[in-house]
Amino acid sequence: MGWKPSPDRRPGEKGLSGPPKQGIFPVTSGRSGAAIGAIPSPAPAPRTARLSWDRSLHLRALGGRIFDLVVVGGGATGCSVARDASLRGLDVCLVESADVGFGSSSRSTRFIHGGLRYLKTHEYGFVREGLQERSILMSVAPHLVRPMDFLYPAYRKGGPPRWMLRLGVWIYDLLAGRKRLPGSRLLGVKETLALEPALGADGLTGAVLYNDAGTDDARFVVETAVAAVEAGATVALHVEVERIVPSETGPAVLVLKDRLGNAPLGVRGAVVVNAAGAWVGGILGGSAARDRSAAGATLLRPSRGSHLVVARETLPVSRVVVMTSRSDGRILR
Repeated sequence: MGWKPSPDRRPGEKGLSGPPKQGIFPVTSGRSGAAIGAIPSPAPAPRTARLSWDRSLHLRALGGRIFDLVVVGGGATGCSVARDASLRGLDVCLVESADVGFGSSSRSTRFIHGGLRYLKTHEYGFVREGLQERSILMSVAPHLVRPMDFLYPAYRKGGPPRWMLRLGVWIYDLLAGRKRLPGSRLLGVKETLALEPALGADGLTGAVLYNDAGTDDARFVVETAVAAVEAGATVALHVEVERIVPSETGPAVLVLKDRLGNAPLGVRGAVVVNAAGAWVGGILGGSAARDRSAAGATLLRPSRGSHLVVARETLPVSRVVVMTSRSDGRILR
């Protein structure tokens, strides 16, 4: 989730990166969504027409033209793609079956981080990319993305030892480069308990204190969607995608339904980005999904994060405390 500024943008030039080159639209990644089609070349010049935040106006705009890009899903990824592409000068339409941020994007851990745990599996490039995005978001939206203290205690039984935690955080800061957040340090037992007295002292050997970032996830998505509309995107909310009909010779056709008025709708796009998250397989649907199922292919390998809400009196901590599960090694925060 994030916005990537152009490395070759001229001083004073607005927008993010320059217009996409000919070929498949390069915004999506293997972890985010799927693209169908190709961007026409050359890229169109930035448009000046803007729609107000009026649902009826956006719905009326759906069938009037072929969009350069249609984004399915109004979560963090979909809204960021729509904003980024609109700022590049593309004619963009975003379709969301509920409201922006309705799904996983408003039920996250609210952290903007590089993924310290991925160092264990040697995914250094992925961690570096996440830390770069963290830096960009803190620069673009400092009112939404702020530094946070993370405390990772070490125990004699269960979890990584203190020296390994310190090494991991050192590598984490190293991958962040000049954009690293200050404040990482190794703590002894007394310092750790002084910061978080509620921690269990039995077997505690110390901790590592480091900085990452946090955000208001729902507000972040809403502001990104508003920015997309301000950049010229058409955003159709409470509109369900019933099926996508791709074409090798023309634009893809999306068969839609207005969930509030039950009216049939449609939209055409040169490229379709499926950013529906956990619902991406259901959006694809049709014969393509059946062919994959018959071949034994898997569209998604879903994972789940569980959030437990407890009263502060029950768990009196003043910062994020990172723990390792003794049963299966999973990270708890």
